[in-house]
Amino acid sequence: MSYEIPDNSPMQLNEPEVVYNTISMPHSVIERVRLGFSFKELMKFSDTINKGLSDFASVLQVSLRTLQRYTEDKKLSRPQSERLLELSALYGHGYQVFGERGAFNNWMDTPNPMLGGVTPFSLLDTHTGAKMVDNLIGRISHGVYS
Repeated sequence: MSYEIPDNSPMQLNEPEVVYNTISMPHSVIERVRLGFSFKELMKFSDTINKGLSDFASVLQVSLRTLQRYTEDKKLSRPQSERLLELSALYGHGYQVFGERGAFNNWMDTPNPMLGGVTPFSLLDTHTGAKMVDNLIGRISHGVYS
């Protein structure tokens, strides 16, 4: 599955696959992170993956109250935008492997013995945890028991 985004169009974060499949255009991706994704884009992404603000507070390492005060046009910081990009890539990968959003979203919230019995989503507050989850998705895509 491939998406083409014209060079002059703003990258949207409402579909994880869009960001995931634009990694081949590193300058535009880096520029979007530097500019910061908007809170509105975060909310669209959260709707896509069926998560609320409280879930994103820990992942973005910000208090729930701070997120609640954001307006739609508020820009996320660079570290928050980079984390959101990483999550978008991970979810795009998961949706490709699982073939259905609901199945992958459920898998992310189910305790996994390969992750020490915790849910994959609970590990997304660190880069290392996100890499562990992404590696597990890769194992699943290759038919390795995970």
